Amino acid sequence: MAQDPELACGKQLLDVAEQIYRTFTDHPYNTDLSHDVTHVLSQTIDDTALYSEQLTQFTERFRERLERTYAEYGPTSTLFLVHGRYLLASQPESLIVFERLSHVRSRFGLHIVWGHSELPDSMLTDMAQIWGIAL
Repeated sequence: MAQDPELACGKQLLDVAEQIYRTFTDHPYNTDLSHDVTHVLSQTIDDTALYSEQLTQFTERFRERLERTYAEYGPTSTLFLVHGRYLLASQPESLIVFERLSHVRSRFGLHIVWGHSELPDSMLTDMAQIWGIAL
């Protein structure tokens, strides 16, 4: 039985994101949410195999900023633990969201695809706020 290509793409994206995310934290995350979000994110990426290298390069370029971001908003932050805000910043796919938000063209595509999904708009707007951009 063949696997759905979108599901396979989402799984591959999550595998890459999780591997990189683990360099920032080993905190557990919500795998069901990860699958839902990577399904949406996969619709914004043309070539998953090439994207792995793109995400790695993005992480290397913005490592210090990402470290600060995860410290302030991530899974061990007061904003997350006490206030329950910024849920997506405690997920490995947050790396993909930040990368997509960093480029005008992919940001526009992400905003459109996200708007057609069942994911709350507040998740994406919170991530945009963290990354310092407007949608």
